[in-house]
Amino acid sequence: MHRQPQSSYSSDQNAASSVYSRCTGIIASIVKQPSSVYTQQQHSQRTLPKVPEVNRVDNIIRRYHGSTMALETMRSRLQATKTQTTGPPQERCKELEKELDWHEHENQFYGTCYKLYQELHAQVVDVVQRLILQFHFEPESTPAGDPFLGDAIRQLHAAVNSSQANEANTEAEWKRYWGIPIDTRASGAWI
Repeated sequence: MHRQPQSSYSSDQNAASSVYSRCTGIIASIVKQPSSVYTQQQHSQRTLPKVPEVNRVDNIIRRYHGSTMALETMRSRLQATKTQTTGPPQERCKELEKELDWHEHENQFYGTCYKLYQELHAQVVDVVQRLILQFHFEPESTPAGDPFLGDAIRQLHAAVNSSQANEANTEAEWKRYWGIPIDTRASGAWI
């Protein structure tokens, strides 16, 4: 078995990262206090997990009697759910299947929007890198009348137009699913 010689740097680094090489103050801070000792400072430092933010898309879905994860995790909805009596198991099963369908559709919608954003971002980065490389290797070239630059601008314009068309199709499909009139505007930009 072949072993690499250890440098003094790596052994110093390992020693510094060892529990035994730390001062006792650091070790004491690492050791957990017993669970019965719970100070007010610890209570004030405790953070609760953040719930998803409700955005304009969620509000439109709510207006058309739908549900999203952000809406369902609102404090008022959670409290109402806790006090609500459940019906027969078959009815509850149908409700849960409907909610599952809503959440799957929500995930699909946001997944499509994210994929569109990633594709547009990749195309923009590609065009920008090509423009930077051209300027780096040909600093004397001017943007006006340069066929390479004109082609890059046309490609970028086509990528943006394609992204906008895909975004409009995704929005129309989303509105069709929720029964929202197509002319209802939710926001200026979906992505």
